[in-house]
Amino acid sequence: DVASRAELRQSLDAGLPGERIIVSAAVKDRRLIATAMEAGAVLSLDNRDELADVVDQAREAGAPARVALRLAVVAPGVAPTRFGLTAQQWLAELAAVDGDHLRIEGLHFHLNGYAVADRVAGMREALAGVGWPHPRGRTAAAS
Repeated sequence: DVASRAELRQSLDAGLPGERIIVSAAVKDRRLIATAMEAGAVLSLDNRDELADVVDQAREAGAPARVALRLAVVAPGVAPTRFGLTAQQWLAELAAVDGDHLRIEGLHFHLNGYAVADRVAGMREALAGVGWPHPRGRTAAAS
């Protein structure tokens, strides 16, 4: 799990295969997206802007990008997060893009603490998303 282009480069330079890396940076600029895609890393997407940037760069590269969708957990008692979208928002966003340029490899969530009840709520939402129908006929996979 890397949070910047510098961390991604350090990991790759140390010999870690890109396929074993997930990029979870809060802000993903075009250089970070390009480096991650070239290395085969998974990009953890938080919003529609990142989704659009990744689809555009994957189209330009002529190869699908490996992505994971970060879910914003919406459950009683769980503090709101600025990371991710709700399940319904992700479904709407996926329907609006050319999914042929994406390889959805996982779903995950961000919590503002370590409460067991919050983790259970997040797992329920993530597990409910496994098998989501993708507009192009593919489904999200558990990771």
